[in-house]
Amino acid sequence: AMKVISHWAQAVNSGKFSKYDFGSSRKNKRVYGTKKPPEYDLSKIDPKTPIAIYHGGEDVIVSEEDTMRLLKELLFYGGPHQSEQLDSVTTDGIDADEKVKRHAKVDAATPKNVVSVHYEEEYAHNDFIWANDAHVRIYPHLLRLMQLHVIKEQRENVTTDCRINHDVDQSPDKLL
Repeated sequence: AMKVISHWAQAVNSGKFSKYDFGSSRKNKRVYGTKKPPEYDLSKIDPKTPIAIYHGGEDVIVSEEDTMRLLKELLFYGGPHQSEQLDSVTTDGIDADEKVKRHAKVDAATPKNVVSVHYEEEYAHNDFIWANDAHVRIYPHLLRLMQLHVIKEQRENVTTDCRINHDVDQSPDKLL
């Protein structure tokens, strides 16, 4: 746990998204092959890998600026696309994905493998896991995304010589 906090502090102090700095050029050289820890290479993320970004207005660990920086980095490697519309969970009567679009100006320039950017104004960093209402505000949205992308992947992997059982309703709504 201390190494995680130390790594986070290194990122804050350096302003870089780098691997852990062992504090010794010798140890860094042994582990990474370089005296300083390398930055994470986001270009190695498979563009077909769906990424969902969840962030909150009360997060003191990851700022909105950091979230937007990550989106820009992913955009550089992933390229723009038109966001797929989801039947998202609503928060206070406002669709959460629409809320983030207004709040953070996330639009059609979102990287193609970023399938959702979900913003919760009242959430801090760990609230996405531990908040008393995460089971209502976060988990259904997350499960829906996973179901949609598992189904999408299955459809893409079906070959012409496979037989599909058309008697079974495999729509995302029926999987919930």
